[in-house]
Amino acid sequence: MKRKEIDSILVNQTKRRRKILSYILLLVVISMLSVGFILIYINKSKSYTIKYSETSNIDYKVYLKDNKFFEEDYLGTENRYIASLIDYINANFKYEMAMNEKNVDYRYSYHIDANVVVREATTAKPLYTKTKELKKVTDHSSNGRSKATIVENLDIKYNEYNDLIKEFVSVYGLDNVDSTLTIDMYINVTGSCEKFEEDKNNEAKISLIIPLTTKTVGVDIKNNLVESDNNVIICKSSDHSAVFFLILAIVVILGGVYVTYLLVMYIIRTRSAESIYEIELKKILNYYHSYIQKVKNKIDLKKGIGLEQYKDCQFFRLETFTDLLEIRDNINAPILMASDEKNTATYFLIFDVNNKAIYVYGLRVKDIKRQIRKNNNIEVEDEEI
Repeated sequence: MKRKEIDSILVNQTKRRRKILSYILLLVVISMLSVGFILIYINKSKSYTIKYSETSNIDYKVYLKDNKFFEEDYLGTENRYIASLIDYINANFKYEMAMNEKNVDYRYSYHIDANVVVREATTAKPLYTKTKELKKVTDHSSNGRSKATIVENLDIKYNEYNDLIKEFVSVYGLDNVDSTLTIDMYINVTGSCEKFEEDKNNEAKISLIIPLTTKTVGVDIKNNLVESDNNVIICKSSDHSAVFFLILAIVVILGGVYVTYLLVMYIIRTRSAESIYEIELKKILNYYHSYIQKVKNKIDLKKGIGLEQYKDCQFFRLETFTDLLEIRDNINAPILMASDEKNTATYFLIFDVNNKAIYVYGLRVKDIKRQIRKNNNIEVEDEEI
């Protein structure tokens, strides 16, 4: 081999190592970018919590009909009341919700219903129910304020509900029944930051409970508020740029897959002659070992070493191992395998004694190197290597 050819091969090997290293460095950068974009996406899209506290209060006044016993127009919350003297009840509902963080954008709504229930004293199941809307659903936005306050004042027509239930009890001759009028305010927090996780709503209820069809009346106040400042709203991030970083991560990962494909294909195309020789030899032995008999003799076809007794035979070189298999099937002869002294060439031979012919398929590192040089446009001499 000429000095010029050796230098060209060395240069190509150096270029190959540098190119493989470049591919690997590019894959490292792509991996770092994809991990970075994924972490940014997770950080921007993760759910988080906001703590808040809520309080409520109902103040009411019971206004009286004209009578000769009470000089006041109304009685306050510290009294019980004679039902026949009640004209109407004025109730003032107040609810406050305070966020522990400033500039939180959330939405809330509320409405007020009057619920009449008649049930037997011995059971909780109702005999009669009636609901009347006193205040339609009203929506509000916090507009960045950390505190929301709802105040509603309304007059409750006690006698309207009391007379209705008196008639119901009288018509059906009911005894031992309890009847109540409950004024319920429902507060619904329908959004915070962007939206609640799984669209869950936080609903509060405060109630004013008034007995009906009794001679005297005692008013009760109830609510379902948690007496704590550690209530939690679970929110999802409103940062729409999270999707952008997810798309970037996907694009970068796909780019990494493509670069990996290019690297693998480049390594395959530029493998060394020795590695190709080992792979091809192993492939033949794995698939066709049952047809092959290995001999210990070292064979050199060019010098005739190992084949002295067959010097009168004619040699036929075959292009592929498949051609050798076809001849084996036709003449029913074994395939012999032998390697040269340096183990850089392996020969597969079939001896046809009757026709004084030797069929040979040779797998040689020299042949593979010559093909590689041709693929790299390196000048190759026509003489046998």
